[in-house]
This record gives sequence, structure tokens and C-alpha cells, in this order.
Amino acid sequence: MYRITDRKIKDRCGDQSYKKGQEYVRRNRVSILSMGDGHVSATVKGDEDFSVMIDLSNDSASCSCPKLASFKKECQHIAAVWLTMKDEAAAEELIALFNEDTRVPTVKSHFETRETLQLSWYIKYEEILYLSLGIEGRPVHDIHGFTQAVKEGKCFRISDDFDYLPSSHCLKHEDMKLLNCLERGREGNQKAGSLVVTVPIWRDILPLLEAVKVFFEYPKGECVEFIINHELPDIGFHFDQSDLGFTLHIRGVRDLEIIPSYGVAIDHGTFRALSAQNGRKLIEMKKLLTSSSDVIRIPQTQINLFVDKVAVGLKDLGEVTFSETMMALLSRTPLEAKLYLDRVGNRLLAGLEFQYGHLSINPLAPDQEDGKFLRDRVREQRILEKIDETPFTRTEEGLYLQNEELEFDFLTYGVNDLKGYVNIFATTAVRNRLYKRKALPRLRVKVNKERGNWLHFSFDMNGVPHKEIEGILEALEEKRTYYPMNNGSLLSLKSKEIRDMEKFLHTVQADRQDLLNGIGIAVPPTSELLDLVEDSDLYHREESYAAFIQGIHHPETLHYPVPEELKGILMPYQETGFAWLKYLASFRFGGLLADDMGLGKTLQAIAYILSEKTGSNETKSPILVVCPSSLVHNWKREVEKFAPVLRVQVIGGTPTNRKKLMLNTEADVWITSYPLIRMDHRQYEKMEFHTVFFDEAQAFKNPFTQTSRAVKKLRSQRIFAMTGTPIENTLEELWSIFHVISPGVLGGITDFSHLQPKEASRKVRPFILRRMKKDVLSQLPEKHESVEMIDLLPEQKALYASYLAKLKHDELKHLDRHTLDKNRIKILSGLTRLRQLCCHPGLFVEGYRGGSAKLLHLLSLVKDAKAEGKRVLIFSQFTSMLRIIGGELLKQRTPYFYLSGETDPLERVELSRRFNEGERDFFLISLKAGGTGLNLQGADTVILYDTWWNPAVENQAMDRAHRMGQTKEVQVIRLLSKGTIEAKMNELQLKKKALYHEVIDQDYRWSLEDLKILVEE
Repeated sequence: MYRITDRKIKDRCGDQSYKKGQEYVRRNRVSILSMGDGHVSATVKGDEDFSVMIDLSNDSASCSCPKLASFKKECQHIAAVWLTMKDEAAAEELIALFNEDTRVPTVKSHFETRETLQLSWYIKYEEILYLSLGIEGRPVHDIHGFTQAVKEGKCFRISDDFDYLPSSHCLKHEDMKLLNCLERGREGNQKAGSLVVTVPIWRDILPLLEAVKVFFEYPKGECVEFIINHELPDIGFHFDQSDLGFTLHIRGVRDLEIIPSYGVAIDHGTFRALSAQNGRKLIEMKKLLTSSSDVIRIPQTQINLFVDKVAVGLKDLGEVTFSETMMALLSRTPLEAKLYLDRVGNRLLAGLEFQYGHLSINPLAPDQEDGKFLRDRVREQRILEKIDETPFTRTEEGLYLQNEELEFDFLTYGVNDLKGYVNIFATTAVRNRLYKRKALPRLRVKVNKERGNWLHFSFDMNGVPHKEIEGILEALEEKRTYYPMNNGSLLSLKSKEIRDMEKFLHTVQADRQDLLNGIGIAVPPTSELLDLVEDSDLYHREESYAAFIQGIHHPETLHYPVPEELKGILMPYQETGFAWLKYLASFRFGGLLADDMGLGKTLQAIAYILSEKTGSNETKSPILVVCPSSLVHNWKREVEKFAPVLRVQVIGGTPTNRKKLMLNTEADVWITSYPLIRMDHRQYEKMEFHTVFFDEAQAFKNPFTQTSRAVKKLRSQRIFAMTGTPIENTLEELWSIFHVISPGVLGGITDFSHLQPKEASRKVRPFILRRMKKDVLSQLPEKHESVEMIDLLPEQKALYASYLAKLKHDELKHLDRHTLDKNRIKILSGLTRLRQLCCHPGLFVEGYRGGSAKLLHLLSLVKDAKAEGKRVLIFSQFTSMLRIIGGELLKQRTPYFYLSGETDPLERVELSRRFNEGERDFFLISLKAGGTGLNLQGADTVILYDTWWNPAVENQAMDRAHRMGQTKEVQVIRLLSKGTIEAKMNELQLKKKALYHEVIDQDYRWSLEDLKILVEE
């Protein structure tokens, strides 16, 4: 028994729908239409009627009212029906208590006490389909009226001797569904007790008709059982040949009732699926049949077309068969098409021939059909259409081309287009008309060291006189497609080699006279030129060039003597880096040393400097090192440590002092900072340096800044950049670095920035050397990264939700791509506030007296670290947060070092030394200030207290400890607040690492979509 309770109804429908359902019941708006087989059909009256269906067998319900996607419970109309059923069941049970003789069923069994009426449906076709209804053998003359009576629970007169009584009669669930469907699609058209079935209604009711009792009524009144069959009608077509000629016998079409608009054909009461197109074909075919015959005679002259065209189309309608006589005829000799080419009187002539066995036909002459064999008319027609696409002029005798240009186009392109259609036979005169590939143009390229490292290009064509080469180049300048050679052949000016030669002339901005005289290109060449030489067969690469490229692409094969002072100190990969610098410098190339952080880029540069200043070719000009202010003294210390024979001078102090140092110092190595280069650029412009090194070269990643303009003016033939993160946001940053170290190598900024990552990688690869720690330091201990998610404290959560709502309303509500840049500062400020709330609300909320979940977690980590003897670096973007952390550490009597952007450069070096020597175990570091130039290999634990926008900065922070010389495994702990902007930033950063790894190794830029993700709740 299915038990209905108020609790169940509320659970299914919700309190609001339950209350509205009670109102419908109270106002007597619910009519139970049918009950049976576990199905309930009802109507609920409101501003309009809504149909409700309940299936007790699978505990489901549906209603015809519009649904809100956001509302998952059942509606008030379904609630009203459930309540009505509950009331009926309660009443029946109460009666049973006081009337033991009366067996009153529950709601579920109540359905079965009423008589289920047997409905019969009748389909009739008279240009359109009609549907009529009978009950217990009696026709229903007003189907609409009957449907309304059933839905409203009213009596309805079917005939003089039979009335529908809702208390005594019920309908099958399937019949009720069909009635409801017809009622919804009713257009008011009834004809003698029948409903008009339009095409849209037919599509809706077709699946319903399969579940009820239906008959098909022929025009003469005969009725047969209605059957739906989704297969094609049983139709057949048989081709035969007799003394009377060719015939097509058609089976199964004459008796079909074809209704293309409904997509059916009626075959003895069986409705079969049929497309509208095939239906129209069958209707036309029926018209061709006579009243007494199902045979169509085919004239002998049309049998070819009939077999090739009609028989193929008939396969879509039914089975196609052929008699044995026809099969023998169809086993015809295949068509062989031939095209003969010859040159007569300076014209290209062609003859077309169709050959069937020993019989040849000229398809251009009048029809030669004799009816004794079947020709492949379809293929013949395709070939003729293809011939018409060529530039040939057609006559009955043959084909010809009117001029030399058409001849060149056909021999170059048209012949290949025809090869799949005809067999081509050409005379020697035709075969020799196109110039042979053995005399293709060739550019020889070599490195000319005697002229100061120039690439030299010389041009030749095997066996072609110099004067004729001039004519070829002139034709090329005139954009002609071919050149007539003196021997009568035509040289294509559209070959790959010729096109590559055009690209070369455009790239080096040379003309034909330059090409004939030989072209010298000063190195470094552009990446575009190197790509041309590598990718084309136009170029003959001489041994000097091959060796030059080998050194660029495989620096591990280079060998230069390591300075005595550094023998046994440089690791193998550092020796390779040193040799690479020396090799590029020998060609006056610029290069980017982009080794992973912690691999000793500074030491490789010092090895190069030492080699240049103490070797046999010792230079007198100084070598300049430009770096961030915080690294100046670190550089000085490293040079003095590894190259004590060199004189080092820091160009610093007051403007007067700096000018005096520049004029009077005799140092081998000058060291200065980016800010001072900006201030002193006029003095530096007057000087020539042997080599310039830019450390942390991302300092001039923006080509439009004063720093970028200042470093661009430094004069040297050898310029190197050093950075572990050459891309922090976009490809333009990489271009900006190369614009300083090797101007022009990467072309224009716009073109380069639009390159795909793989293309960009290919252009920069010759000038970048990048090694990863995991590849070259097999003995380096592992770095273990982990993320620890922390729930905000309740007071933090409240503040976070409030500030997030304000940001969304004030800054992000109407944000789009056009307003993003204009509001970027405001948005960034709002996002920063959210990050500060995750760290500690006291960073900006005045009077905040609560705590910080993350700070509590950090102090727990500190306690554990002290107990385990760990040495810890703690990074935060916010110096005010570091001060709060420092205060807490002092309360725990935990001494620490502190470093921020305000720390003096000399003090940075001293603090690093003291930490590495073990004086204290904790180091609080500002993320941006301490992310570069620090060697803190004494640490074994790195804690990133908050998340930075750019993960490259975080990677730099981690590598202060995980670097060459580290002997312990490094644990990196990233603290994130669960369900906040920090967690979402971390997710986005993981998704945005593709570009860096494809071009150098990372690219990060927050888009509008990213910002929306960051503030999702």
C-alpha cells in the first residue's frame, strides 16, 4: 500500500507549494481524471488548466506548468493532487472502520474498482490525416467535449445507450496521455467526429500511438490494424532484357499510400518511415505506372544513363536486381581515357580518346553510340568536365592552347590535376618544354672570419650563363610566373627555391645586382634569416657555416680553456655556459643566460670576464656589470672571491663621486645599478665597453621605461643578459631584453608578440642558454612542495564576506574588457585588501582585536621547526605582516634576521653570511626584496606566508635555499586560506604555466575571466 502523509508531501513539494496546494483543494479546483495501473491523471484549475501525471510505480510526478530551473521540488499543482489523494484515502479508511460489510479500498486499490474503458482509435487519410475515437464499439462524435469532461470529472453522453460516468469509469494511462497531447495541439478543426492531425501533432503522437489500440481506415471503409514499422517499405526494382528491349519491373509501389509531408508510406495499414524526398520520387513513379502494368520500358539509347544514374538512385528506395542477361551486359570493358600532347607550330595540341577494349571513341566528335555495348557515361562526363576546367579550346578534331602563358600554366599545374582522370602521353618536345630542376638556383653561405665574422652569400645556377641569370632575376622583380630560357624551355618562377630566394632578398633588403655580386651580412644575423637558411634547399651550407650553427645549437660541444683560477671549481654545465659566452662573444653576438635560479650564473659570467681580461687577447676596455642595487656588493664580493687578480670598482656614491670614478678608475670590472644607469646615462653613452652584463635583466622587461631606454644606449659589441625568469607576463618582455642585447634579431615587437609559443621558442633558441637544476645537478637534494589550507576564523570570515561583496558591487559589477585597464588599479587594491584579510585583518582594519588563523598556524609550524632543529625562511609580500610575525617570535624568545627593500645592500650580504653560518635559525624576508641575489643555502625550510600574483617571484624565493651547494632536502610550505582569493589564485597559477615552459619555461597575466574566478564564492 502506498501511504501518503503531510510530511511526505512537504518534503516533496516544499512548504510554499504545500500551502498553495491546500488552497486549491479547499476551493475544489482538483479533478482526478483517471486512476489505474499505478497511474493517476488529474487536472488542477487556476488561471489556466494544468495537467498532472503521477506514477506510483516509480514514485514520480509531472505537471504541465512552466518550471523554474532553480526550483528543484514539485510544484503546487502536484501538491494539490497528492493532498486530494490523501483526503480520499483517509475517508475510505474511516468508512471501513464503521462498515465492516463494506470493503472500501485504499487509494491505490480504488483505481481498480472502476471499469477501465476500452478505447479504439481510427486513422484515416484524405489528403491529410484524421483521427477518430470509439469507446466500447461506439463512436465519440465530440472528442474535445469528451476530453474536457474526463479532465473535469463530469459525465458525458457517448450514445443513447451509454454514458461516461467518472465515478464508474476510468481510462488507461496511455489513452489519457494521447487525449492530453491531442488537446494541447488542437486547432479547432473537427470533421464528422474526427480530429485533424497536422504534421507537428503527428510527430508528437506517433510514439503514443504505439501504446494504444489503433486501426487504419481505408477510403472504402475497410479497417486494418495500425502498425508502425520504422523500416523502409518492401519495394523492389528488377532490370531485364528480352526481345522487346530493356525493361524495369517495379514491385510494391502501386498499393502504397504515400504521404511525404508526414514522412510515411502506408502499406496495408502499416505506417513505414519514408523521407520527404523519397516520398516525392515514389509518387512520381506511381504516376508512370499504367493501371494494368508495373513495367516501364527503357529505350535502347537510354539504357546507359538508366543503369548509371537511375539504378543508383533506386537503391535508396528498395532492392535493385538485374537479370542474368543484364548482368552479362553490365560486365563491360572498363573505360581507359587517354590524352595525347604534342607541340606543332609553337602551339600545344591535345587529343582526347576514350577506349573500350579494342574500340576507341573520340568524345569531342558527334555521338558515336551504336547501342551494342554499355559506355561508362558518368565517368566520361566527369572527364569532359575536368577537361573544360583547363585552358584548352575545344574543337571536334581536338584541343589546343592559344598562347605560351596558358601552355606554362597547363604544363605546371593542369597536368597534375588531370592525372587522376586520364593517362597522359607527351612527345619529347612537350616533355622538354619545362626547365629541368637540375639547374635550380643555389645560394652558397659561409662564415667569413677574415672580414670580421660576416655571413657571405653567393648565387649561382648550374650551367646558366650570367646574362641569362640577369634576365631571370629581372623577370622575378617584375612578378612574372615563368621565364622563357634561350633553349626554348620555360623556367618556373614559382618554385619553392625561387620563392625562398625572394624571401631572402626581402629579409636582407637586397636587389638582384647585390645578389649577383655576392651579399655579406654582419653577425649576429636575425633569427628570421637563420630560419630561412635552415629550412630551405635553396641554400648550400659550407663547412664554416655548419660549424657556426653547430656551436649555437649544441654548446655542449664547445671547448674553451677554463681560467686557471677556476679549474676544479666550475661544474661541467658551468664550463659549457662559460664556453657558450665565449663563443657568442667571438661572433659579437648577444645572448641570454637563463639558467634556473641557483645554478651559478654569476660564476659563469666571472669565468668569462676572467678569461677575457687575462687571456692572450687581453682587452684594455673595462667590462661593465649592471644589476639591481641590492646585488651590487654581492657581485663585488663574488668577483673578489673567484677572480682576485681582477680590479673591481663599484660606481656608486654621489653624482660627483660617480663621475670622478668613471674618469679615473683603471678597474677591469665596473659594477653599477639600474637606478644609477638611468641617472648617469649621458656619461656612459660616451664610453665603449668590451662586454656588458645585465643581471636580473627583467629590470628592463618593459621597452618603454627610462631604464630600458638608458641601457639601450650603452655601447659594446658583446652584451649578455642574465635572468632565471626572462618572461614574467608576456612575450613582449622577452623581446625587450633582446632589443637591448641583440637589436633586430627578433624583428619587430608586434610581429613577435603575436607568435605562437612554439614559433617564438624557435626564434629565441639560438640565443638563449637555459638549464634546469633537475637536469644538471643530479646530486642536488629534492625540493618538496606542499600546500596547507587553513580555515579563516569566524571574525575573519565575516570581514572577508563584507569586503568581497563591496568589491563586487563597486568595482566588478559592470566590468568588461573595455573598462578593465581603466579600473585595474582600483581592482588590484580591492583584491589586495582581500589578501590582507587572509593574512591578518589588523594589517588595515583599524581597531581590529581578533586573531588570524594563518598566523596561529604559522606559529605552530615555528614551534615544530624549533623542536626539529629546522632552519626557516619566512616570506611575505607585506612588511607590516613580517613585523607582526616578528613580534610573535620575540614573545616566544625566538631570535630572527629581517630583510626588506629598505635593507642596505652591504647589510644584505652580511645578513646572508651570518644566517648561513648558523647564528640564527629564522629569517623573515620581504618577498620582492629578498627574491633575488641572496644565497641562503643554510636554510632547509621555506614558508610562503601569502600568495604573490606572479609565481615566478615565489619560485625565486624558494630558490634562495634550493640552489647549488645545498646539502639538505628543502621543504617548501605554502599557506593558503581555504575558500578565498588565495586558493583561487593558486588554482589559476597552476593553469597559467604553459607559455613559459613552451618558450623559455612561464607566462602570467590576469585576464577579465581570471578576475571573475578570483571573486567567485
